[in-house]
Amino acid sequence: MYFFILCLTFLSLFGCHKKDMTDTSYPWDECSQQIGDNACNFSLRDQNDQTVSLYDFYGQPVVIDFSTGCGFCGIAASEVQMIQDKYASEGLVYITVMIEDHRGWKPDAAFCQEWATVFGIYSAPVLAGGDSMLDPEAESGWSVVAYPTFYFIDSDMIVQGQVIGFDPWEIDAQINNLF
Repeated sequence: MYFFILCLTFLSLFGCHKKDMTDTSYPWDECSQQIGDNACNFSLRDQNDQTVSLYDFYGQPVVIDFSTGCGFCGIAASEVQMIQDKYASEGLVYITVMIEDHRGWKPDAAFCQEWATVFGIYSAPVLAGGDSMLDPEAESGWSVVAYPTFYFIDSDMIVQGQVIGFDPWEIDAQINNLF
């Protein structure tokens, strides 16, 4: 009996675990949120209460839209699905990261689902973030000093640009620079 328990313990510790497929090697050793550097990964819950990581989209260009429940963020949100659809053939992924809800509280999956529904976002992730992801100096977080703020990341996960505020022409120009 002792041998049987020992074998089960050994197998449970070493033999039966699935390999974590998110533990992928990337060709860079360091990351930051600075333009020209490889973006640092983050993992957040989406509008479907699923975990989504930035590095899930390695190999695809990415737009990150840091938003709150503000009016200009709503205007930007009304364009998300159109942008996602327009650049779908190039593999673009548009990620909205909600920093706070319309009450100023930390968002959750239910708020992200409501945001996606209200603004017709059905094929782009809306993630529940928080202000702990932010740092105005971009030393330990994303430099977001106004909402919405957009980051543009190429398929190699290199931060290529930033737009502060909603400017559809500049956003489109930055997206085109990713290809």
